[in-house]
Amino acid sequence: MVDADAHYWGANGGMTIATGVSSWRDIVAGYSAVQASGAAQPVFSSTSFNGSPGLTSDGIDDCLVCTDAALLTGLPAGDAGGELWSLAQNDNLVASATFFDLFGYANASQSDARTIGRIATPVYGRTVFGTGGGNVSVGGTTLFSGRRVIRGAYSSAGTVLFMDGAQEGSLPGTPATAAARVALFARALATPSNYWTGIGAAFLITKPLSATKPAVLASYLMSRRNP
Repeated sequence: MVDADAHYWGANGGMTIATGVSSWRDIVAGYSAVQASGAAQPVFSSTSFNGSPGLTSDGIDDCLVCTDAALLTGLPAGDAGGELWSLAQNDNLVASATFFDLFGYANASQSDARTIGRIATPVYGRTVFGTGGGNVSVGGTTLFSGRRVIRGAYSSAGTVLFMDGAQEGSLPGTPATAAARVALFARALATPSNYWTGIGAAFLITKPLSATKPAVLASYLMSRRNP
């Protein structure tokens, strides 16, 4: 279902669990997103995502980060095309001055990042890409409440945001992205921030998808959203 050159963290396996999840392995290529601090480890449950497996992030300091060089060198960088997908639940419905990041990768700042998450207010989905000297942020039109499939598609022409398979917004621009780390449930900086409150069931990074594949992937993830 997922391309061989994609990366897929799915809540149905590949985890090291003590009190929380200390390591979650990409089931396509075997790269692990890790968290050494027990207090900052997301919590796994076999039933938390509408009766299916999920990881719960507390919105305080929980996150998983991958810095495997073999993964990072293969990620779409600069203005290369690529996509971020996640099947996740947002439990923070409070409008605020803060943007919250669900999944993405970056080097030093939002100026070289690719990220999906939610805007500060109203509580809609969001995708971001860095342009080198700044970033372009695209907000959605659907309340990010409960379980959603969110997708950010990036190319040399800009970015497009999708929610539950439907396009919600787009903006032009030339990405200038880099990758020193991939982060789940937080902003992918050297010191993570902007933590996600909710549950994640699947996280994917792909190269550009051919014409028919987004609909197939969206249908698969939507079927898991509402089993």
